[in-house]
Amino acid sequence: MNQLYDNYLETSLVGGGQCEWKIKQLEVNYRRFFPEDKTAHVLDIGIGSGEMLKNMQEWGFSNYEGIDISESAVKACKELGYHCTLVQNTSEFLNNNPGKYAVITLFHVIEHIPQNGIISFIEDCRKALAPGGVLLIETPNMASIDGLLMRYNDFTHVMGYTMMSLRQMLLLSGFQDIEIFETNVMFPKKFKIRIMRFLSKIQRFIKNFERRVDGMRLETLPGVFISAAVRK
Repeated sequence: MNQLYDNYLETSLVGGGQCEWKIKQLEVNYRRFFPEDKTAHVLDIGIGSGEMLKNMQEWGFSNYEGIDISESAVKACKELGYHCTLVQNTSEFLNNNPGKYAVITLFHVIEHIPQNGIISFIEDCRKALAPGGVLLIETPNMASIDGLLMRYNDFTHVMGYTMMSLRQMLLLSGFQDIEIFETNVMFPKKFKIRIMRFLSKIQRFIKNFERRVDGMRLETLPGVFISAAVRK
């Protein structure tokens, strides 16, 4: 599988540079779940361009670290001065660090993991959490208007989640204390994006109206991403 990710930054839509709006988005959605103890161990899995590592560093956590199976991601983040490691087997890394982390972040990772492997992987994350530790997840929302685009716009995506199926997966993985919420997305404040978001709201209204007429109780949710915070 690593062959798909060796040059992930170069071949995906992520690109190689950091996005300021992503850095802000991570702070707005997840800063509240991090402990006050700045010596606590915190881990980012799937570091990408390093936006979460930047936040961890700037929030003052001395024992932050990131891991990735992508050689290009680790190389780019090391060049920015972040603490990160290339791993061949993420589950093996987690199993070698039981009960260590106060926070583990999994942002846009679970959609890359097949259904037959996700339960055991999340169980490994749970084992690596310290007592009371928090696992934070962000993933595309398949119940949004853009769900189909988010699912297939990246060749390496193999799964998709709604709020319901995400909760189901976490329950099957042994978690009970689960909070799931729509991600507050901090898109760049550009006129074109504002127009697109406005048109998306109209499209969503029409779709939900059609479903009500047909007697369907499921509605299209506005958030393009969904988040989960689960505590050990």
